[in-house]
Amino acid sequence: MALLVLAMIAGVGVVGAGAVYWKFVRPQRVPPPPTWGEHSSIATAFPSLIASNPAGRGWRDAACSPTSTFVVAPGDPAPLRQISCTDADGVVTWFTAYPSAADVENYFSRHTVVHDVRTHPARNSAVAVARPSDPGAPFTLAVRERDRGATADILVEVSWPGHTFDETYASWFEQAPL
Repeated sequence: MALLVLAMIAGVGVVGAGAVYWKFVRPQRVPPPPTWGEHSSIATAFPSLIASNPAGRGWRDAACSPTSTFVVAPGDPAPLRQISCTDADGVVTWFTAYPSAADVENYFSRHTVVHDVRTHPARNSAVAVARPSDPGAPFTLAVRERDRGATADILVEVSWPGHTFDETYASWFEQAPL
């Protein structure tokens, strides 16, 4: 009987030691951070706005994620992929890649007015900024770079509910590290 008790105590000790090793001593495998995958061309085109991976935080502490579905109006070009970001102030930004710069221009001309080409303060590049032509449009401000190959096929739309184009322009566009 004493041998049985000793064997049980030894067994419990081995199991306990194994559990301690498993939980605290063994090397922990840290999973790699998620990647943007097929959306990486968008993330790398705007590294100051979008985090290097979906688990990170972008400009203005924005949480960004790939968009899985699109709503495309008749006559609009079909997007290839999109990343959307929402910051702490509720500003939503969509980075939408199209097959070509001509597709971006087609969408941009169909849905915006008051095209204004300005030089962005941070990038010293020609950027077209516009208001939506439809007051019910989901975006407040649209931006497209005209003279950079890496972003010519990407449209940036910004929505800041309850704020005007001018407020969004001053608070988002003029400060954005595009």
